[in-house]
Amino acid sequence: MASLSEERYSFNIDWYDDQAGIIRKFTLNYFVVTNMIEMYDVKNSRIFLKKIEVPGIKLEDFFVGA
Repeated sequence: MASLSEERYSFNIDWYDDQAGIIRKFTLNYFVVTNMIEMYDVKNSRIFLKKIEVPGIKLEDFFVGA
């Protein structure tokens, strides 16, 4: 279970959906200590991707234009 004091970074991201021809807006949360990510669908107000561990990703991978 996640601690309330766990360090987390949140990013507002856009993803262009080729099939639908629209831009989808998400909030991506990166949990530093556990190296996990979670995505929240802003339009539908629900979790898009549950919290999962991504072994190859680190904080330095997140930057404008990535």
